[in-house]
Amino acid sequence: MRTIGMLAAFAAGLCAQNSYPNPYRTIENWAKLPDGRMWGSTSAVEIDRDGKSIWVAERCGANSCAGKTDDPVLKFDSSGKLVKSFGSGMFLFPHGICLDKDGNIWVTDGQAKDGKGFQVVKFSPEGKVLMTLGKPGGDPNDPASFNQPNDVAIAPNGDIFVSEGHTPNMGSARIVKFSKDGKFIKQWGKHGSGPGELEVPHALGFDSRGRLFVGDRANNRVQIFDSEGKFLEEWKQFGRPSGIYIDKNDVIYVTDSESTDKQGYGYNPGWKRGIRIGSAKDGKVTAFIPDPLVPAAGAALPATSTSEGVAADAEGNVYGAEVGSKSLKKYVRALPTEAKEDYFTTSDGIKIHYITLGARGSWVVLIHGYTDRAERMFFYTGVAQALAGNHRVVALDNRNHGLSDKPEPNGAGRAEDAIELMDHLKIQKAHIHGYSMGGAFTGQLLASHPERFMTAAFGGSGIQETDPRLRENAIAMDKPMPEPQGAEAAAFQRLREVAAKRAEAKGGATAAPTPLQIDLTKVTIPVLAINGEFDGPHMKTERMARELKNFQNVILPGKNHMSAIAVGGPMPPQYIESLVQFVNSHDVR
Repeated sequence: MRTIGMLAAFAAGLCAQNSYPNPYRTIENWAKLPDGRMWGSTSAVEIDRDGKSIWVAERCGANSCAGKTDDPVLKFDSSGKLVKSFGSGMFLFPHGICLDKDGNIWVTDGQAKDGKGFQVVKFSPEGKVLMTLGKPGGDPNDPASFNQPNDVAIAPNGDIFVSEGHTPNMGSARIVKFSKDGKFIKQWGKHGSGPGELEVPHALGFDSRGRLFVGDRANNRVQIFDSEGKFLEEWKQFGRPSGIYIDKNDVIYVTDSESTDKQGYGYNPGWKRGIRIGSAKDGKVTAFIPDPLVPAAGAALPATSTSEGVAADAEGNVYGAEVGSKSLKKYVRALPTEAKEDYFTTSDGIKIHYITLGARGSWVVLIHGYTDRAERMFFYTGVAQALAGNHRVVALDNRNHGLSDKPEPNGAGRAEDAIELMDHLKIQKAHIHGYSMGGAFTGQLLASHPERFMTAAFGGSGIQETDPRLRENAIAMDKPMPEPQGAEAAAFQRLREVAAKRAEAKGGATAAPTPLQIDLTKVTIPVLAINGEFDGPHMKTERMARELKNFQNVILPGKNHMSAIAVGGPMPPQYIESLVQFVNSHDVR
């Protein structure tokens, strides 16, 4: 009986690995190639420094670029338009790709013929060759040359890591480390299945701690090393890894393109193919995008299906580079199935889009920030879902945003629209939470309609001092923000650009916002503020802390205005926990 119980538990564990929720929907044929060009196999996809453009290394309309003149290195903008291409005649078998912190593109060539291939090439964003690693065609007597290089990754300090060996039990199976200027430093690994041994190290990725994640594909595991090659641990919960991507929030995306229940190559019984998403911090898997290929009844899966390369942009959209189907798929966040979308028309004739979620409890009104939308800010991040456990949630797209009417392109929203939405839904009283611009609206509504709210929660915002001297004192208490990098820097830049367009449309620079005129000593409802450590938390909340009767202040360590709510990625747990606990503890039924 004990044996049967153990087998049942083992089977249940395997089933769990295939049954995580899939919060994505698939967009096929998203990236458009020029007329007359067809997609070839691709296992290489990466995200540009702007957080939204996509780089792909594609095999020239086939599964090899041998004898072809197509540019294999392609850049697409966020709409799927091809905006740049290069690399014609340079590769036989583009296989792996990565970007460094300067936006340079690194591509591996996994095959060799006639003294060509088996190299790693570094390109500038414009396509200029900046560095080449390895001798053309390889050299078995040179440890700095390659035999089937699979992937490349750049460490935070610029050191270069290349994984090598695409065939089980043949050739090499190693990781090669170079300095940032291309000098060979060391190598480690050999064929085998023990700790630190490798069998087809197919993919590489670094987390925020500088740990190197290796997709040890033929061993059905991810191995984790330090930058000197010291084995740290192995993870088997992500399946048989063909591709690995780790974002700035340490969300790890691992794609399994080969698992099969059949004995032989790819044998990994009980595991379904697809993209598993989780945390690089603790290894917990939270989501699973299954293989889109469903074979006919009785038919076997091909040797490879679904994506071999994977990446995720700043909004959390996932991209899968597929060898077998010769395609690049995009997976975008989908609303929960129980969420409902609708529209209402305001008193001045503006059509406003809104989303509701939850079937019981008091209402929570959510108002997003400038340039954003309700779905992305509150559903992609899990804020709405967390609140909907005990409440009914409604989140609106502010006018000039999302799916609502846009009478003023690049314009702000209007606070009063939230009140009209409450009237439309016959909500007498609600909790309210706004982020950034939404927080400014929350303050305005707290001043104009205090009787409509049970609580008010500010995110990335607050109610500032009206006295210039007190304001300067509060500003002096705040820490300067470290210079943002990569996708985060691009997000700040986009916000500035949209704000500049708005100012231009109004005939020049916009005036600094006037501090909200409200007597906080007369506010009787509980108020919460959540701000990042580097988002002026004292400037935004010192007055609130001094004057409000019931005020709770949360400062998120290390976070700024963009990262405090982590739009498109996982929220800092403290943000959601603080908000949900606050609303639950001050609920009025």
